[in-house]
Amino acid sequence: MILDTHPIRHPWSSNLTGFSYRAESIMLRWFAITLMAIALSSCSTDTSTRHRSSEMALWIPQPIETVEQDPARTIGLPERRDDEPGDLTDLAIEVSNEPLPADTSSETTIYPITLDVVLQLSKDQALSIHMARQRLDAAVATQQIATSAFLPTIGPRIDYARTDGAAQETDGTVVDVSKNSLFTGMELRFDLDPWGDWHRHQAARGQFEATEQMLYWAEQFAIHRGAQLFHELVRSHGEIEIAERAVRFGRQLALTASARLDAGDGLREDFLGALAKEAAADRDLALAQSHAQIASVKLAEFLVLSDDPSFDPFLVPVSTQITPNRFALDPSNVAQLIQRGLDRRPDLMAARARAESARSLSRASSAWGRPTISARSRVGRFGADSADLSDQETAEVAVGWQFGLAATASHRRAVAAFEEIQLKVKKLELRIIAQIRVSLARLQASRSAMTAAQRQLEAGEEAMTLIDSRYKAGAALLEELLGREADLAAARTASLNSIVSHNQAQFDLMLAVGGP
Repeated sequence: MILDTHPIRHPWSSNLTGFSYRAESIMLRWFAITLMAIALSSCSTDTSTRHRSSEMALWIPQPIETVEQDPARTIGLPERRDDEPGDLTDLAIEVSNEPLPADTSSETTIYPITLDVVLQLSKDQALSIHMARQRLDAAVATQQIATSAFLPTIGPRIDYARTDGAAQETDGTVVDVSKNSLFTGMELRFDLDPWGDWHRHQAARGQFEATEQMLYWAEQFAIHRGAQLFHELVRSHGEIEIAERAVRFGRQLALTASARLDAGDGLREDFLGALAKEAAADRDLALAQSHAQIASVKLAEFLVLSDDPSFDPFLVPVSTQITPNRFALDPSNVAQLIQRGLDRRPDLMAARARAESARSLSRASSAWGRPTISARSRVGRFGADSADLSDQETAEVAVGWQFGLAATASHRRAVAAFEEIQLKVKKLELRIIAQIRVSLARLQASRSAMTAAQRQLEAGEEAMTLIDSRYKAGAALLEELLGREADLAAARTASLNSIVSHNQAQFDLMLAVGGP
């Protein structure tokens, strides 16, 4: 724009000046409203997130002491029994029943931990939750940006122009000039696409709701993952306890076989078999200890216990006596659980919000031929002296329409994106239904497995007691004793795995239906 350093005052310039001041006053009011809106939006809080945070206690399962199929039987990792086979002969040397020391570094600190603590730390410390909160902050800012489209902007303005050569006077005469023009002042500006800006605002709101739901989903998933890692830690320490029993049995058996061989009452192959059993038990114990160390590292990494790379904790469960847990869910009502999942799953609610956002964007892109509004108000002066701002007051309002092939293509692209998201929502609904059914199947299978494992454990313990008596009396071979001991160890392992699987299946079902 070429600015004239000598503006001409027309007879009706006073009317323009009055209109300019009125327009400027209106836009200044809009600017005040803008500041108030930004202040209010910056103070907004997520009330639904605070409400959901109070539901943390509902993620703590309730222990049960019996299995529903057989209430008379108690399920749990068996305690060590004083009458457990060990003193096989009168010549056997007693071995301590204290737990064998774990193979951990002297610099490693042991930290006992419980499921309650793991769940709380998972919700507070998981990096995925912190990243989801940052995405929520970005969504809030995006929504504020979309809201600002309805409000004017204000700021200083400096214009400089130089003209050399032909220029036209106000009466139409062309003259040869060489001049500079400098304008300084303030400008209020307002540009609005009513149809498009409104639907873009609705789209930003939908994205915010989707991001908020994904934060809740990140919390649920982190709690589920923490429970899963804790159950693996408990499983590994239960395997250590089973392996320690096998080691003590192998040592006592080796001592007994050695004493019998020295007394001339035993066979060398029995002694070698006892040594092989002892070596195999030591190997199993070493593997179980390494599994416990790996489980501890994974859990500590997930909980982000420290930013210090040298921090190497060894997490251990407070108790390895694991019992079945349950939530306040009715697994028998499959239809109700499926409906609950379809109504409450945060990731599904987020997908539906994204679909609504895509619908709004498709409507915004259909603004072909719709009007746009533009308004500007400027006050300032020409020249170097900026103390007097009465040299020029300008106000203008314009209404325009835009046409073009790009608008049609943009609308087709937005509609295709909306339909794709709708298909994703349908796919997620089918996946949720499948996840609930799979979780129910695993839960039912784990209950049956617990009952069968308990029967297997009881039968194995009784068979071990009988074969121990026969071996002491010389009526049973070493191979029979080793076979029964292997069956008993397998029964203990099966009992441990069935309970861990049952407890994890409870968390799987809780996650599948959308939390407590």
